[in-house]
Amino acid sequence: MAQSAQFQVLSRDQVQFRRQLASTCEQAWPMFSRPKKLAAWFLPVTAFEARLGGRYTIHSENGGLDGTLTEFSPPHLIQFDGKMRFELAPAEGDACIVTFTIARGDSGWIPSTLASFQTMLDNLELLVAGQPALERPAYMKAWRLHYPAVEAEISSALANGTKLVHRLHFPAGEEKPAGDSAGQAETQSIVELLKSHPTLALAVDGFADEALDRTKAFRLSQRRAEVIKRHLIESGIDASRITTRAFGNYYRLHAGRDEESTRLNRRVELIPLY
Repeated sequence: MAQSAQFQVLSRDQVQFRRQLASTCEQAWPMFSRPKKLAAWFLPVTAFEARLGGRYTIHSENGGLDGTLTEFSPPHLIQFDGKMRFELAPAEGDACIVTFTIARGDSGWIPSTLASFQTMLDNLELLVAGQPALERPAYMKAWRLHYPAVEAEISSALANGTKLVHRLHFPAGEEKPAGDSAGQAETQSIVELLKSHPTLALAVDGFADEALDRTKAFRLSQRRAEVIKRHLIESGIDASRITTRAFGNYYRLHAGRDEESTRLNRRVELIPLY
């Protein structure tokens, strides 16, 4: 299994991952500069042009990221707008260091996304070494290993050590959280935080862990997120400050299928977007 990348919070608006690869810069370069190879470990890319001013679109499960290729220097550097930067540097022997720097977007810092970037770099290291990329179960296992460290780093750096991710859990098949009344302690603390910081936004991410097909699980997780959003609005939070996302039964924090694991995976995560 590939080793965890060095993860560093550079500022409130930028984080960086570093990883040593068992290849030279020239050997690794195609993994960054060719769309099909980039898609094999990172995300699918369309309309990619290897020249300054070229357009690109990177696709994820929750939409695309459109931008401009602003720097392209084979075999060392590729940068997209001010959002992402891949830089290769020689290391001892036939190795190189890849540094991936990403800027905070409109959706703020969401630990699950940053853990995904770590896991993508796992795939990059495997592919460069001539090994197959992670299949979905192994990918999620790696993601679960990265997630706690990323969450702790982001909480410490951006939220002054306070808890960044607040979780509400749901009975099986239900749209309202356990204990009903969405105004339980976790939600109330978020309401107080948002009222005391008028410029702070919030991500409300819904998840399901029921034995449902992908579409039904997605819809259930969306309804869970919307229930919490409505409660926050009724508590005096402006709707424009709240972003909801639905993940269905993807991104399970607990791998087991026992009752306690599935209960913990049926959740909504409330994430202040510092």
